[in-house]
Amino acid sequence: MSHSPMSSNRTLVIAILALACCNTAIGIMVQMIPLNMEASGLSARLIGFNTALGQLGVFICGLLLPAATRVVSSKALVLLAMGVLTVTMLLFSATDPLWWWFAIRFANGFGIAAMFTLSETWITVAAGDERRARVMGIYTTILTTTFGVGPFVVAGLGFESILPWLLAAACLLPGLVSTFFVRPEKHHAADKGGSFVSILRQAPTLYICILATTTFEAISLSFFTIYGMRSGLPLATANHVLGVGIIGCVGFFYLTGLLADRWSRNGTALICCLAALVFSIITAFTITHPAIWPITILLRAGAFGVYIVAITTIGDSFTGNKLVSATALVAMAWGVGGMAGPPLAGFLIDQIGIAVLPWCMAACYAVALLSLMLNGWRIQPMDKLAPVAASTSA
Repeated sequence: MSHSPMSSNRTLVIAILALACCNTAIGIMVQMIPLNMEASGLSARLIGFNTALGQLGVFICGLLLPAATRVVSSKALVLLAMGVLTVTMLLFSATDPLWWWFAIRFANGFGIAAMFTLSETWITVAAGDERRARVMGIYTTILTTTFGVGPFVVAGLGFESILPWLLAAACLLPGLVSTFFVRPEKHHAADKGGSFVSILRQAPTLYICILATTTFEAISLSFFTIYGMRSGLPLATANHVLGVGIIGCVGFFYLTGLLADRWSRNGTALICCLAALVFSIITAFTITHPAIWPITILLRAGAFGVYIVAITTIGDSFTGNKLVSATALVAMAWGVGGMAGPPLAGFLIDQIGIAVLPWCMAACYAVALLSLMLNGWRIQPMDKLAPVAASTSA
């Protein structure tokens, strides 16, 4: 059933490398799109709608993936997804930021969902129970670091040039080549996939916490740079604050995983959720103060700490094809967060003003905290405690 340690480590390295390459390209893309659209005179509402269409692609792909993996190998699907991502990056560079960009963003969402859902399934299985949270901490550290390259690329090259788009497409090539050498573990045919509804019923708080992070990220990536600029920061400074926040928080991710492995999944999730809520609110009062630099780091550390514990808990709770379905639900949560968050935040920004953004981010984690409270302060399913966390938190 399980691979040798060497084979598992090989899968981990290749899968994380491929995802890092994709994430670098996506980090550039999500900076380029809103800045180009705003420069073209499009409203915050339309910028949010563009993000929502990308996340609609993520959502629909998530619905289809469990069935697709029973017909086509996961490796073939990942290679196809990377091809779609490469083509869409090139299409963004060759078209104007108007209606074509909505269709391209939708197709791009398909590629992102397939790539991340299947590769994260490989990583979850290869990590094993004893070190899963730490591996997820390292994985999230690498993804966050590569994603954080985007604001610096755009600040250095500008958003009017096609060079950032070409660089994004080029970043995908090493991941595409490395994926040819991965040998993911095959699922047992007897281990049938569970329905999405049954998984959600088993672990509602787990997915509400994931949804909090996905909504937070969709809102912040769509509007944080614009928030900084409208609050009085130069474009380069606003980009750098976001970039430093994205990269700076990675120092906390392995520690988050270590805490979740050796102390408590539930306690770690609660601490991170509280941090995300508090620092979102503090952002409203410090956006033009030098303190915004460490505050943004701590905000994102808390926000993604919740996510690290959540995806670790999925690996604790599900196996085989049911794990594919559970991981596909993560992609769908990114889709729901992206479809709901940016359009709603864009509407509130148009109606109230840009100052509402930190409160939108805080609201994501207020909902997550309420769900944790109603679930007995547990992120885990009530009927299934992670053996590692349970044994080490006594």
